[in-house]
Amino acid sequence: MLLGGACVGLVGKIVFDWLKNARNGGNGRKIDLCKACREMVAQMSQDVRSMKDVHGRTDEDGVPLCYTPRDWGHRVENIENKSTELSTVLGQILVEIKRHNEIVLRLVDKNGRH
Repeated sequence: MLLGGACVGLVGKIVFDWLKNARNGGNGRKIDLCKACREMVAQMSQDVRSMKDVHGRTDEDGVPLCYTPRDWGHRVENIENKSTELSTVLGQILVEIKRHNEIVLRLVDKNGRH
């Protein structure tokens, strides 16, 4: 979506600048519209190729660089640390549940079973 918006904006700017120059007579010079059109298309083509090159670059895993946050490794490490912390806390909760279960069973045994 962002790439499409950038392309539309770039094309719009090029066309607007070209029309502005054509209307003004090319800063006092007579413009060959066919030549100007060819030059504009060539420039647009070069800009699209340049954008394609930038968006086509990937890291060693094949993930596109322009879509991967630079701090992605840090984020993955944070998720891993939080997952480890969560696992530890869940283990502690399980120990407490077992302890409470044993207490309840002892109380039931002490007060007589039904």
